Amino acid sequence: MIDWWFVGRNAIWIAGAAVVLSSWSYHHWLAATGVAPRPDVFRRSAWLLASGIGGALFCIGLATLSRWWEAILWAALACASAARAWRGLPGARWKRQR
Repeated sequence: MIDWWFVGRNAIWIAGAAVVLSSWSYHHWLAATGVAPRPDVFRRSAWLLASGIGGALFCIGLATLSRWWEAILWAALACASAARAWRGLPGARWKRQR
């Protein structure tokens, strides 16, 4: 019988990896077409938001599959990724200084 709980937990980290990779591909394409220089493209809020959400999903998915001490480390990385996503929100107060 299929263990749907295990499938669901793995789907979370796979979805997170897909979000990060598709966002990176799109922003890499934007930089290649000359819309803006590469550093400027990867400072945009769309990249920060997408990579932060994808990274958080990836870390949460792996935290559910790990031992307790690994889960703590993955949860810390998920919090860092969520902070990155927060920085990418259009009205966020906490922005990175250039």
